[in-house]
Amino acid sequence: MRKAKLAIFVCISVIGGLILAIVLLTPPLVLRGSQWACNLKQMGFVTPSYAQYSELNEFMLYSFSSDEDFFVSDRIQTLNQQGEVETAEVVFVGKYTLNDNQLEMVFNEVNFRHKHPNEMINRNQQLYKGFTIQYEIELDGDFLYLYSSNNSEEFNHICTKR
Repeated sequence: MRKAKLAIFVCISVIGGLILAIVLLTPPLVLRGSQWACNLKQMGFVTPSYAQYSELNEFMLYSFSSDEDFFVSDRIQTLNQQGEVETAEVVFVGKYTLNDNQLEMVFNEVNFRHKHPNEMINRNQQLYKGFTIQYEIELDGDFLYLYSSNNSEEFNHICTKR
């Protein structure tokens, strides 16, 4: 009985040691100096203001310029039911904090390079000013996965390193 208890203790100690080594040897996530390209495609709109579009595509470039500053260059492209493409270009500027895999982004500025002809789309982009998004993130090689902490699918992104 004594040998069995000792064997269990040794086994648990070894497993605990391995877990501790993995935790200590895993480098913390760092976004500073990185850029990530994300594409989002939306289709099948039900609201009247978007029903005129067959699809909306967003091409976003997330740039983390320091340990707390970020900006997002966003190119919005709509395709209406007649096959016409219209665009908008917006730059979001803000602050972020990163703790382990928890990312919080606060959008402080919304600057239009080019407004969309549909004022509703412009207003929706302007709503980001003062907005905070909380993500759980995973970094896997050249891929960055952003999962909205409030389980909102529209904020989830899969991005590739630039």
